[in-house]
Amino acid sequence: MYFDIDDILTETANITCIARNDCASLAFLRPYNSTSTTVSSNVLAEGEKCELPLWACISLALESRFFDMQLPKHYGDSFRKKLDGGGENFNLRIKSLYYYEVGELLCSRIKRIPTSRRGTDNRLVLIKKEAEILREVLKKTFVGERFRKNLDWSLNSSDEDVTAHTSKLAHAEKELFDIGARSSYALESWKNHGSRRIEISSIVKASNDFIASNKRVVSPEAAADSDNKRPRVFG
Repeated sequence: MYFDIDDILTETANITCIARNDCASLAFLRPYNSTSTTVSSNVLAEGEKCELPLWACISLALESRFFDMQLPKHYGDSFRKKLDGGGENFNLRIKSLYYYEVGELLCSRIKRIPTSRRGTDNRLVLIKKEAEILREVLKKTFVGERFRKNLDWSLNSSDEDVTAHTSKLAHAEKELFDIGARSSYALESWKNHGSRRIEISSIVKASNDFIASNKRVVSPEAAADSDNKRPRVFG
């Protein structure tokens, strides 16, 4: 089995969580800049915030009663409204390199958790609603004006500096840009050299040379002598 490094990095994205109770031996999760006044330095106090990787956040914050999860600010209501209103010029890369992948993974995991898992807790119900809205905004952003602009840059900027544009792209958008740029380059190469004579592949040339160098040259006398030595079959 082979693991995708992008999938691994996606699940290491930090998600803010809030302790619902005093959690013994979990003080190491407290941020370094925390100003907690907890009596025991070994306890993560109720109401304290910490950051958990996405893979741990799912089980500890969504499938249990240990933590409450907060959507990162760049997936929150305020930022979603900005994206929904036209986010073609937003720098999503600085928010999260795997912006779309993390958002989609969050939405899919939240959707699969039964509401009954947390009893009568309304927090899960609210976050499920937020996840549905977030998924629609992510789809609209990815295939909307940002996609059109990204496609235009990838196909029509072979001789231009595209750093200012690509520096704003999330990982998924950058991959699409690279595919478009390679396709554009291949098309230009075909237009410029498509009618020229097709040369024999260097691999084929090397193979032919090898075969030729290993052919034995047999003289007529040797061939005749070889025929005389062949056994005769009488029927």
